[in-house]
Amino acid sequence: TTALVLTGGVESNGPYLAAGKHNYSNAVMGEAIARELGNTLVAPIVTLEPGRPGRDVSIGSTGPMVSQGTYVAWLTDIGDSLRGMGFTEIYYLGDSGGNQRGQQAAADSLNAKYGGDPAVFHHVAEFYNHTQVRQYIQEELGIPEEMESGASRGSDGIHDELSITSILSVYDPEVIRHDQRLAADLASINGIDISDLEWTRELGEKVVAFRTGLTVDAIRELRSTR
Repeated sequence: TTALVLTGGVESNGPYLAAGKHNYSNAVMGEAIARELGNTLVAPIVTLEPGRPGRDVSIGSTGPMVSQGTYVAWLTDIGDSLRGMGFTEIYYLGDSGGNQRGQQAAADSLNAKYGGDPAVFHHVAEFYNHTQVRQYIQEELGIPEEMESGASRGSDGIHDELSITSILSVYDPEVIRHDQRLAADLASINGIDISDLEWTRELGEKVVAFRTGLTVDAIRELRSTR
């Protein structure tokens, strides 16, 4: 009776990563979190994100996207549908910063509508934990990635980073263009060599476990206050 609604998007991530990086990351993270929680199902991933759909968009920069109003309505309907299917705990988990406000709005709307009977809805802000992950990689694992913990770009100057790259390598090395990067002698990100795919995937598994722990702890805390 527990469902996870994971939200991603399509955006520019530099020359290497597939534009849907958040969606691929969510596929890995959703399964890991559901397995750790137990008795949990992952709803179909929401692959588009909110923005200004009428503006001109350069190739590869972002999109397609929906308006914030449409996004909130979309997430609200998804949550309401899951409630109608018999789920009693619905958690919204967003891997992109622009998704957070809409998730909270959807959860608030549904909780106001139903008052917890029989389902409760939560936006789990702790899932959006990329700053903590950067600190984990640099400080706990001792990997000197050239990227400030609160930044969106590192020394390579693109919207790409070691944590996401390593998670995507667990999903499929093709979405980080690993073979092509090796052939072009570009298998690094923010000063860290990722040419050893086994090492990169092992790091990805550590990052998945770290993010899963943060998220599951937050969900269990929400459950305890119900």
